[in-house]
Amino acid sequence: EFALGKDFSVVDPYLFVFYMWSQRDDIAPHTADMTNWKAHAKRILERPATWKCLKREGVTIKISLIHDRLCIDCPCRTSTLYVD
Repeated sequence: EFALGKDFSVVDPYLFVFYMWSQRDDIAPHTADMTNWKAHAKRILERPATWKCLKREGVTIKISLIHDRLCIDCPCRTSTLYVD
């Protein structure tokens, strides 16, 4: 379920941050076939603690009408995480 097995560990948030960074328009096509990494990111997003941290960092949620999927915008505007 998580990076090192059934329990959440310090590795999981790092993988999630790298996943967010990988969703830039110039990188995302190269990671599209990494379905396990995407599924891991979805599991991390299901954790209330994740949202607490994201909100603290100023990360917001919006619905993209263009892509018709959930978008998570980072305050630095260098990455948008699309969650199908």
